[in-house]
Amino acid sequence: MKKVILAIVSVVALVIAIGFIGISRESPEMAYSRIQNSIRENDWEKVYLNLSDNSKNQIQLATTMVSQHVVAATGKKKDLSAKELYANVVSKNEKLRSYFEKSSYTVVSVSKNGNKSTITITEPNVIGTSEIQMVKEYATWRLDINLSEKPNKSLKVAP
Repeated sequence: MKKVILAIVSVVALVIAIGFIGISRESPEMAYSRIQNSIRENDWEKVYLNLSDNSKNQIQLATTMVSQHVVAATGKKKDLSAKELYANVVSKNEKLRSYFEKSSYTVVSVSKNGNKSTITITEPNVIGTSEIQMVKEYATWRLDINLSEKPNKSLKVAP
């Protein structure tokens, strides 16, 4: 009986290890594609979970500022987690969605420097290229946004 339990535990551990290795070997462009799929599925909470810690901290700061403005304007306190604010605001705001969402894109190049990566992409009907910043945290490539900078996005032209 002990041998059967030990065999089952070993198999489960092996499956978990293989799954972890598979995720940790995901390339930055594969991770970005996975994030884009979550955006297309309108799963903004999953997108939020695939943001870097730095990005989440910036969103948390913005959440705190928004909450303070709501209290000042209405006298009512509205507690929103950063994930709730991100999911609610970004999913309903076309301008913010366009910052994240790429309906179609082609990867031009990928450069890696340690745990950081820059993916250069082109999009149909867009002049030039866009750079997507990724960072590897917890063995997973995550989207790294900087809310204090304007996105590196080229101008769209009419089709």
